[in-house]
Amino acid sequence: MRFWVPVAALVVAVLCSSSPAFAKDRALVIGIGTYENLPEDMLLHGPKNDVKAIAGLLTNTLGFKPESIRTLTDQQATKAAMLSSIKEWLVDGTKAGDRVFLYFSGHGLQVKDESGDEEDGMDEAISTYDLKAGDDDWTNVILDDELEPLVARMKGRAVTVVIDACHSGTISRSLSPQAAAGLKGARFLPRPFATARKLVTRGLRIDLGVVDKPVPLVEAGVTIWSAAAPYQVAWDDVRLPIEDRHGVFTAAFIEGYQPKTSDANANGLTSNAELLDYVTKQSKDYCASQEACDDIDPQLEAMPEVLGAAVVKPDLVVETPAETTPVETQPVEVETAAYEEVKPEPAALPVYIASNPLDGVGDILGRGDTG
Repeated sequence: MRFWVPVAALVVAVLCSSSPAFAKDRALVIGIGTYENLPEDMLLHGPKNDVKAIAGLLTNTLGFKPESIRTLTDQQATKAAMLSSIKEWLVDGTKAGDRVFLYFSGHGLQVKDESGDEEDGMDEAISTYDLKAGDDDWTNVILDDELEPLVARMKGRAVTVVIDACHSGTISRSLSPQAAAGLKGARFLPRPFATARKLVTRGLRIDLGVVDKPVPLVEAGVTIWSAAAPYQVAWDDVRLPIEDRHGVFTAAFIEGYQPKTSDANANGLTSNAELLDYVTKQSKDYCASQEACDDIDPQLEAMPEVLGAAVVKPDLVVETPAETTPVETQPVEVETAAYEEVKPEPAALPVYIASNPLDGVGDILGRGDTG
């Protein structure tokens, strides 16, 4: 699913555990596997584990305090509770310069566009615990049109949005619940009781889902991750026992923060581009192992200036040569720090990039030097 690739007028920087948490850092973590009005074969087993894992990433790696994280799971995640938490906890509870992290794990879907602002006639949406099936579409969902203005109100924060769900083009086949029942672990809901029609996809548009008018938000400094392209499906990892399942994307996203896991050019800095490469490889490896999975292309929407920026603030290291011989006519040479702090415009907070230009290029490209 591709959710909103933008998330606020904030900079795409993500700070690390070694830096003190800001007074108003806020995270909202939502996971829905059990739904009030869905049959058992449409429930998901991964979200309950996803929310725990993301909370661990926030506290252990990104430096969020436990009290700054609000979690909504299953029956807690009604439409009213989700919207009110975004508004009260994230929008009203933070100010310019704070960090905001919004995570969703659950079903994504598409519903008929009533406002006329969608090229394909469909609105992207995320599910709620209390969503309902209408005569030919889902109701009581949260539309991209509802989320976008809330995200826009977080101007000046460093906002990160991560969506592990899908509202893919395959949904536009208007599959009945019976037809979709065979796709175990798929994180999308087919349109209920609709007649089948020609497959409609968004081609090569890479706009990351639910907030699919992302350009203004991204230009404002928002960074958005989503598990798949708008025409693809996101998955629970069905290779695992039911109680151990998690989102394929979420697991790869968290693993990518670990030292040396996704640092392709081995310079000690894991960049946004390198993390994207890592989650893409892990997702495609999963897809290759499953007959029902055609392909997965995780998405990152962010300012170009931060593609090579660290996802976690690196420890700045200043190394002095073991032996130095000062000469009267020559100053002592001291190696500069491996990383430097920059503040792209617009930016709420600084980001960290490699000071070595060659390392910087590798971080931006997201791969090691194989030339």
